[in-house]
This record gives sequence, C-alpha cells and structure tokens, in this order.
Amino acid sequence: METRPLSDPGALRAMAHPVRLDLMELLATDGPLTATECARRLGQTPANCSFHLRQLARHGFIEDAGAGAGRRRPWKVVARGHSWDVGTGVPPAQRAAGELLAHVIVDRELARLQAWDHARLDETRAWQDAAVLTQSGAFLTSEELAEIGRRIGELFVPFADRVDPTQRPVGSRFVSGLAFFQPVVDDASGGSGAEVDDA
Repeated sequence: METRPLSDPGALRAMAHPVRLDLMELLATDGPLTATECARRLGQTPANCSFHLRQLARHGFIEDAGAGAGRRRPWKVVARGHSWDVGTGVPPAQRAAGELLAHVIVDRELARLQAWDHARLDETRAWQDAAVLTQSGAFLTSEELAEIGRRIGELFVPFADRVDPTQRPVGSRFVSGLAFFQPVVDDASGGSGAEVDDA
C-alpha cells in the first residue's frame, strides 16, 4: 500500500475535515467518482462535494481520473495511506496541524464505534462475533511498542489489493478501526506508569 508522508501544515489542515475524510475514503474504496456521485452517497450537495474535492486536489490528495463522458469529471485518490509526525523537533505549525488531523480521525472512529454499538443487534451473529473491541496493558520498551504498531499495520497488507472491487470476496464489507497504544502518563487506576530502572 502506497503511503504518503505529510509535513506541510496546510495539507494536514486541509485533510482535517470530516467530509474530506469521507470523500477520500469513498474514492479509495469505490472511486473514481464525480462530485455528484460522491454527494449522492454521502448525503451532501454536489456543490459542497465539489468544493471539498478541489481542496483535496489542491494539496495533492486526489487527482483528476481522466475525462468522463460529457461534462463528467471523476476523481481518484493519489495515495491509499498517510503518515505524519507530531514529535520532538517537528515545527510547531506542523505539530498543531497534525494533532488537529489526529483528533478529527479519532472523533470519526469513535462515532463509528458508537454507530456499530447501536446497530450491533441488527447484524448477523457472524459479524457480531467478528467485531473487535479489546483493551490490553503490559510493560514494554519503546522498541517493543513500535514493533506492535508495525505488526498491526502488516496484518492489513494482504488485503490492500481489495481497493479493487474485483478483488473483494463475496460477503466482504469495508471495515474501519483505530488502534492506539501509548505509555500511561497518569494512571488513575493506581497502576504504575513509571519506567523500570535496570540498575
């Protein structure tokens, strides 16, 4: 899967909008699509989708997919994934924009979790059992935590070609998730977030 590293604060802010994230996901899973087709699927107006598509194109997230029939102008995504840094040494404007985008993504995924929770009993037992909600904790080094992140990402690599509808097995659905693991800074449960001294 092609991943685009982001460092431009303007590009990060441009993507930090729920409708734009919806558009990028829709184009990645069902594209190329026109603004009118996107609007129909997302419950937006064509004018609103057209505006947001132009902003995404301006920052290189999507591009013209080639002339369609008549005045039809389909769009397609440029990269399937994105990464950005908000750590030490990152310029303040980049860090602020990256944090904004991360918060928008987290809010979006939490809303999806709540929607699933409300709809769960209307789903088949197979999908109810397949959905994952797990919480874990362990004492890890920074290297071990980074390795967990790499392994989680690698689990999805074999399925990356399924952005092509012809590669999707019967019964498959788009699945979205968010995994986050971080050192505990203030453990209100009484556990220890402190590092273990090897002395």
